[in-house]
Amino acid sequence: MNFKNVAYWAILIFLAAIFLIGGVDKLTAVEYWQARFVSQWGLPAWMAPMIGATEMLGGLMLLVPRLTRLGAAVIVIVMFGATATQIMASEWPRITVPVVVGTMAGILLKWSLLRAKVPGVTGAAKNSH
Repeated sequence: MNFKNVAYWAILIFLAAIFLIGGVDKLTAVEYWQARFVSQWGLPAWMAPMIGATEMLGGLMLLVPRLTRLGAAVIVIVMFGATATQIMASEWPRITVPVVVGTMAGILLKWSLLRAKVPGVTGAAKNSH
C-alpha cells in the first residue's frame, strides 16, 4: 500500500467521521444550534437542521464507493459556506478549520476523480503528483 492510498483512506475516514458526528450533533441538539445560527451568525434557524442533515449525508456518501465523489463535493460546498459565514461574522481565528477541512475534501474529490479515470487502479490516484 503506497502513501497516496494511505492518505486517501485516512482523509476519507476522518472526514466521514467528523461529518457524521457533526451532522448528528446538529440534528440532536437542534435548539442549541438554531439559537447559535440566529444569534451568532444571523442565519435563519431552519438552516441548522438542514446543514446537519447535509453534513450527515455527505459523511455517509463518503463511505459508499460510488458516492464518494458526490460526498466530497457536498463537503466542499458546506465548508465553503462555513468559511463565508465566519468571514462575514469576523470570526478570523476560527476560519482555519473550515478552510483545512474543505481543502481535505477537495483533495479527496480530486483523487476520487482521478481514480475513476484510470482503469484498473484500486488505490488512490496513480498520476496525482
